[in-house]
This record gives sequence, C-alpha cells and structure tokens, in this order.
Amino acid sequence: MTIEDDKKRYGAALHGMQSGVKFLLENELDNQGLPEPLLRVLKHLRVGINSALSDSVALAKLLMDKGLFTEAEYFKTQADFMVQEKERYEQQISQLLGKTVTLG
Repeated sequence: MTIEDDKKRYGAALHGMQSGVKFLLENELDNQGLPEPLLRVLKHLRVGINSALSDSVALAKLLMDKGLFTEAEYFKTQADFMVQEKERYEQQISQLLGKTVTLG
C-alpha cells in the first residue's frame, strides 16, 4: 500500500465519519427543535474535534509502538499540559472579573 493509498483511505474514512456525525446529530438533536444552522455548526465542531483527537491518538500510538516513550509518560505529559491549559483560563477569567477564579 502506498502513501497515496493511505491518504485516500484517510479521506474516505473522514468523509464517512462526517456522515455519521451528521446522521446522529440530526436524529438526536433535530428532535429537540434545534434550527438547521445550529446543527451545521455542531456538525463542524464535532468533526473537527473527532479529527484532531484521532490524529493525536494515532501519532501517540505510533511513537509508543516505536518505543520513543511509554504510555505512562504520555499520560503524565498530557495531564501536565491540561493543568497548564486550565491555569491559563483561570488567569484570563480572574483578570476579566478582577478576582481570583479557580476552575474545577
């Protein structure tokens, strides 16, 4: 299998995932009376998040399989970065409100 074959497989699978997201959103949320423009926005957000997570997991798995780092190192680093992200939001919101904010 060539790189081009894998790129085509990825594109086809991505399109299939988009179709699945659209179907589920329309059938789960349309029944709640959400307008079509909002359903479209939700679909684009869900597809973007799913794609980013899939790409991230694939890269991590590849690097772990090659022995570049362990699963424990991956999760520790992932937790460290999420703590930093939470702290950035705490700082921004604290500045906006003029008082110290601590998030979950």
